[in-house]
Amino acid sequence: MINLALPRPLHVERVPIRVVLITGAISYFLAVGAVFEGFPLWGIVLAALLPWIPMFGLEAIWKYEHYGFYAFFAAAMVLQLGHLAEHATQVGQLLATHGDLMRSRGVFGQLDFEDVHFVWDTGVWLSTCLLLYKFTRNKWLWISFIFASLHEVEHIYLFYIVKADMGFYQAGGLAGIMGLGGVIGSPLPRPYLHFSYNFLVVIPMLVAFWDQTREAFDKYLAKALPKLSRPELIAASQQLRRQRMDAGDVIVLEGDPAERFYIVSEGEVEMLRKGGAAKESRVALLGPGKFFGEIGLMTGEPQDATVRATKSGELLVMERDGFNQLLVRSQSGLIDLEADAREREKELAEVGSATPV
Repeated sequence: MINLALPRPLHVERVPIRVVLITGAISYFLAVGAVFEGFPLWGIVLAALLPWIPMFGLEAIWKYEHYGFYAFFAAAMVLQLGHLAEHATQVGQLLATHGDLMRSRGVFGQLDFEDVHFVWDTGVWLSTCLLLYKFTRNKWLWISFIFASLHEVEHIYLFYIVKADMGFYQAGGLAGIMGLGGVIGSPLPRPYLHFSYNFLVVIPMLVAFWDQTREAFDKYLAKALPKLSRPELIAASQQLRRQRMDAGDVIVLEGDPAERFYIVSEGEVEMLRKGGAAKESRVALLGPGKFFGEIGLMTGEPQDATVRATKSGELLVMERDGFNQLLVRSQSGLIDLEADAREREKELAEVGSATPV
């Protein structure tokens, strides 16, 4: 059976869904307001985009903390898709105006000059180099890199002409190397050529990004269960969800049914067990990369301790079905869990000697 589930890294995980919906509503009303106020196209698009920037930033930071360099790839992909959309808009305008370049400047026509093109495409080329350094075996990235390099050579040449001989640039030098009438030339006028370059950079990069998305796993899961293989980490990461906690929150209560497996990814929790005179004693203090809840899931017994947050933070939560799949799938993961369970049970057995809190 084909698995059509969207990989977990593509989900919005840091920002609550209600915030996404509110942001979408604000974006819509700002865009509508900009239309009614008679803003130019760039003003309308900018008004629609601005509310998404804080949300995008928060999500990108969270992705980096959990998935590492993959988050940089995701951010680069979003920017490149925006860049491709700008070129596609200009090509659409050219087709609609029968090639009138003065009326076909894309969305942000004020930025349509060589210095901006040179800086942006140099950034694209450097970003692609960095991605290749991190994901060397991704063949689609190599294809993207080849076209990004050709595009960069084109803009280096154009940038040089602008700075060295503006007269030549204005007299036809803007065709560059491969544009119609350029040094080598092709049937494509400049706007269509640069759209083609961008298309040939972005599409392979998008395929490469999809491949890396299917290889991404949460680093806190890897820290908690270091013996898991890469495929096991990828599969198990799909079963995780984020849960926020505030200091003082009771995550699980001693004696309750065991339903979930928890990994601390931010903040701190304490494990408490009732001792003499119904007083609670601290069994353990768990920080990022530590986990709890596994004993009850493995034995079928109720929770053997209360877990309470001592610092605000977040947990990664895996439901019982996902945890059972992990046990079936991974003998190495079972070894990790059993070793921790033995240590935890020893601590619980010694709770009588702990200092009451």
